[in-house]
Amino acid sequence: MKKIFNILMLAAVVALTSCNYEPEGWHGTIFEGKSSEVVFDKSKIDFAFGPEEGTVIQIPVSRGIATEVFTTNIQILDAQGNSITSNPDYALMVIEQAKFEVDQYEAVATLTFDRRQFTAGTKVGFYLQMEDTQIDDDVTLCALSILRDYTWTEYCTATLEGQFFPMVGIPNIPGCKVYKADGFPFYRIYNGMFEKLDIEFKFVDGVLTIEGTPDKYNCILFELGISVSGMGAVSRGVDVDPEYTYYVPEEKAVVAEGIYYFDGAPWNYITDVWYCDKALVTE
Repeated sequence: MKKIFNILMLAAVVALTSCNYEPEGWHGTIFEGKSSEVVFDKSKIDFAFGPEEGTVIQIPVSRGIATEVFTTNIQILDAQGNSITSNPDYALMVIEQAKFEVDQYEAVATLTFDRRQFTAGTKVGFYLQMEDTQIDDDVTLCALSILRDYTWTEYCTATLEGQFFPMVGIPNIPGCKVYKADGFPFYRIYNGMFEKLDIEFKFVDGVLTIEGTPDKYNCILFELGISVSGMGAVSRGVDVDPEYTYYVPEEKAVVAEGIYYFDGAPWNYITDVWYCDKALVTE
């Protein structure tokens, strides 16, 4: 939205400082604006839903000219760019178009879908296509992903013993909650003190696996939701290499080595161990 208004403001400044010179076709804006020129506020929307969550996605849109009533015409495309009307797998996806009234610059379209069309743990990609504008082509296309999450059930508790927390006066953290995906050897461990996601992993062929795109230190980041005075927000980078992040069945322990970060800057390589009070299912 700011981009549109910045363009209009620039045009106004040029008009005031141009010694009344108005080139042919000049109308006070860089282009002949229309109320029908609507853009997506986001270029990407990632939507995940669980068993008890809704299946309605809000799509914010905006425009720079609001002199007329207008209803958007947003099309849903599959990952190949084809209309989903020709794809029976997603025939129940419905867009309720956004309607703008006079002097209304922002509105919301909604997309409703049937959860039965999606498989748990599988992310499906789509595109939302708006009618072309004179502003910029890329703001009329929005990438959309929909992920049906697993059903997570509290499985056991764990005690976190690491090298970082003793440095700030906490010897260990008991009561970390361990959740398991129903029917799958996938786990989430939440910190017992801060109720933040400590680590998420799955067993693939019996090997503990961390999913995601690792950074240059081969780590996946998990935000801890805490800050240290003078150093900033703390996040834990978990090494994706199974040599450094693994499960010890005899001790019912999840071992994760990796880098701790302060405000995104690497600080130190540290080992964390979660001792579970129940053996994890690895197959």
